[in-house]
Amino acid sequence: MRNFSVRIKLYFLMFCFIATLAIVGSAGWLGIRNAGSSMEEVSDALVSVDALGSLRNARLSSIAAMQEGASWRPEVFDSLSDKSEALAEAHGQFGDILDRHHAALAQAEQAFNAYDAQPKSKEEQELWKEFSELWKEFHAANEVQTQIGQSLADSKDWNEVHVHSLELVTNTTPWAASIHATGEPLEKLIKLRVAAAAEAQSAGEMAINTATIQIVSVLGTAVVVLGVLATLIVRSVVVPLHQMRSTIEEVGATNNFSLRARNQGRDEVAQAASAFNSLLERVQRALVEVMGGAGRIDQAASQTSTMAQQVANSAAQQNEAAADIASAIEEMSAALGQINASAQDVRSRAEDAASAADSGAQAINRTTEETDQVVHQVSRASGTISALGKESDRISTIVAVIKEVAEQTNLLALNAAIEAARAGERGRGFAVVADEVRLLAERTRTSAEEIREMVGAIQSSARQAVADMAAVVSRTRESRARSENAAASIHEILRSASLVSSAIGEVSLALIEQDRTTQMIARRVEAVAQMSQENCSTGTHAAAVSRELDGASGALRLAINQFKV
Repeated sequence: MRNFSVRIKLYFLMFCFIATLAIVGSAGWLGIRNAGSSMEEVSDALVSVDALGSLRNARLSSIAAMQEGASWRPEVFDSLSDKSEALAEAHGQFGDILDRHHAALAQAEQAFNAYDAQPKSKEEQELWKEFSELWKEFHAANEVQTQIGQSLADSKDWNEVHVHSLELVTNTTPWAASIHATGEPLEKLIKLRVAAAAEAQSAGEMAINTATIQIVSVLGTAVVVLGVLATLIVRSVVVPLHQMRSTIEEVGATNNFSLRARNQGRDEVAQAASAFNSLLERVQRALVEVMGGAGRIDQAASQTSTMAQQVANSAAQQNEAAADIASAIEEMSAALGQINASAQDVRSRAEDAASAADSGAQAINRTTEETDQVVHQVSRASGTISALGKESDRISTIVAVIKEVAEQTNLLALNAAIEAARAGERGRGFAVVADEVRLLAERTRTSAEEIREMVGAIQSSARQAVADMAAVVSRTRESRARSENAAASIHEILRSASLVSSAIGEVSLALIEQDRTTQMIARRVEAVAQMSQENCSTGTHAAAVSRELDGASGALRLAINQFKV
């Protein structure tokens, strides 16, 4: 039953219903036809009985009329003197008798013809044949009787009335015998026809009862068959629908998408169950994919949270490093200021040394004779040169500090470049600043090296000048020429002092440039620090968002875990 569609089932049920109606109608039609046939037989039998009864009644009416004519006595009117009244009485009496007799004969003839036209059994045919022959004999006797009665009705003489009355009485006996002879076969025909009518009526009633039983039986059988068939069809539709509804309710109650509706047969319900199972399968696959995606989202959220925390930590470390760099740059700027001040002091002293050397030279040129004064001046110059050597030593120390600061700055710039490379796109600007700091540190180191070389030269010259002054002091008394050499040496000292002053000026300018560069680096580092703070804040926010995403993915995982796939 499940292999047929609901439409075919309904069509089949409708066909069975129509066929049942046709069978019930056919049974009823057959019963009605049988009952109609029986009723036709009853009707034919009743027509024959009616014709025979009418024939019998007409025969009796004719007998009664003729018996009345035969019992009429003209002797009753013989005492009348006026016979016209008696003739009138005779005319009226026999006219009425003849009218009734003719009417009875006409009725009998009509009934005879009506019955003669009806179908008859063999027994009826034999009786009818016998009756017909007797009826013909009656007609022959009746003609004579009718003529006598007509003569009586037409008599014009009273004597004729007597004669015809006597003839009527005489002829009535054979006439009555002939008409009475038809009575027995007529009664037999009537009884036979009544029995046939009763039998036909009984057969009709039996046919009606049979038709009723057939109709009731067929109708009951049809109702049972249709009920069973309708029950099977309804069960074939309702039971799978109930099962599918139970499956849907169970899926809705348990969120178990691995359940499947029973799919048996090929009807619309089975197709609907198949479509529902396909839907469950697609939803199950989608939920499996969603669960996998939720797991991946959870994993990605965890990784994102970890990476965001790492970014925040890196940003914090970068911020600390930027703060350290800024502090180092500030310290370097302060050191550069001190170096610049020391350089200015050295320059001032170099200028003083140059002025003193110039004065010594002028003194040597003015008074070559004043050897003691020259010696004194040379000694003074020697002391000054010694002081210059000491200042040169201080300059060397300061230059060493500048070189060390430059190397430290270069190292910090290198570390800053490495941190900027780690920061990626956000650290690109800081990398440029770090490169500039490194270049400036390199230039500072180069300038410091040049100053060191110059200071070394000055120290060498100062030592040489000290030695020369010592030689001058020891030899001033030897010759005046050595005074000139001393003057020349003093001029050389003057030139060297000028060179030292110029070198110190260049160092001062370099230190000023270094200070400006350091301040610019400080501003850049401050910007980098602000960017690091922003990166740290962004990383912290990203970590918070990642934690929220992790929590949301966990909630999604819990929500999806409610479904069974």
